[in-house]
Amino acid sequence: MKKLLTLNLIFTVAFAYGQTNLPNGSRTLSAESLPASGRGGSTPAAAMAVIPNAANVIMSGDSYTVGGAGPTSINNSHPHILKSRHNFSLNNLAQNATGVFQAVKNLYANTPGIPTADAFFFMSGFNDLRRGGGGSPTLEKIKGAARVYLANAFAKSVTIANDAAVTKSGTWTTTSTATFPAKAIQQYTNSIVYSSVVGSTLTYTFTGDNMFVSILGVDGNTGFTGGTVTITVDGVLKETFITQGKSDGFKDAFGSTNQFSPNGVYIKGLSGGSHTCVLAVSELPAGGTVYVDYFGTLETPIKSKPVLVGNYPYMTTVAYSLAPPYNNASNIVMDAGNAALESVINEFPYYPVYLADVNAVFNTAIHIAGDRIHPNDAGAMVIADAFSALITPSVTTSKKGPK
Repeated sequence: MKKLLTLNLIFTVAFAYGQTNLPNGSRTLSAESLPASGRGGSTPAAAMAVIPNAANVIMSGDSYTVGGAGPTSINNSHPHILKSRHNFSLNNLAQNATGVFQAVKNLYANTPGIPTADAFFFMSGFNDLRRGGGGSPTLEKIKGAARVYLANAFAKSVTIANDAAVTKSGTWTTTSTATFPAKAIQQYTNSIVYSSVVGSTLTYTFTGDNMFVSILGVDGNTGFTGGTVTITVDGVLKETFITQGKSDGFKDAFGSTNQFSPNGVYIKGLSGGSHTCVLAVSELPAGGTVYVDYFGTLETPIKSKPVLVGNYPYMTTVAYSLAPPYNNASNIVMDAGNAALESVINEFPYYPVYLADVNAVFNTAIHIAGDRIHPNDAGAMVIADAFSALITPSVTTSKKGPK
């Protein structure tokens, strides 16, 4: 059954970047008017992402976002409809026949340093579901890539794991990212660290009320075996993360083996000030290795730029059977993928991340092109409409926030 995916968007930036139809008069919100932590008690009638006129926008995804397949012309694809409708300056980094791994990699390979834009659009994972089905490794791969994409869109600082600022204990080896194509922020040093020794640690000191650590997930089925790490902050265990089974190992049409996939852990709700994080290799099966990319902190929500995430539309029964081995999806699989996306979005309360419910408006009877996979002109229009429904150029809301 198709389910409307609604988000509890009463978080800091939903107020700063959105609108709510609530009583108490209209006002422009300041940081002082926003709650300190957690989500609000109800879903706003309309929480919208502020994207100003002539905004610099980055779009990431697969052939749906490339736009050349399905619509009668590239100008009728949803990115170009949005560009024209909202006067965007568009940097479209989407790539045909790719999955979430490539969408993440393309963003950071093409935007030196921490990616900057007025807004980010992410609609990727459709091919992963068609290829891998709804199994746990494929869903974990989608979740991990979406988590890294959001964390880096909101990033304030990044410290690569092989940096001298990260203290290493035990056995760690630095190697080129050419061996690890899933690495998200590869332009910093083109290297990554790994350990195959239990008890090895990485210690990172940071300032702020949150942190993110990027750890590569592995499929565990093609000679790449992962392990378990614990992450403590100021001596308190915050996360036990198993890297095994976080990718599916299905080679895609672009050539990625998907043996590795970007993933990581977001830790929030810390007190302000200085903190010490220790990542420890706690458990390894035979041949197991843990791969760590970087540590970082996120910008405050009110300073962060919005990310709009498009979910996965259904296909017809015939379409699901086309193009083996990309014939493993179904409506149930798409529902599982959409639930995975929503779960990651919910990991970032207060941040300006918005779910465009493409699946709610996409009708397979009238919105599919002749190839039975891609959207036609009408389908591209409703996808654009789903995103446009979340966009406003205004920061004025009708919600009077708590003092």
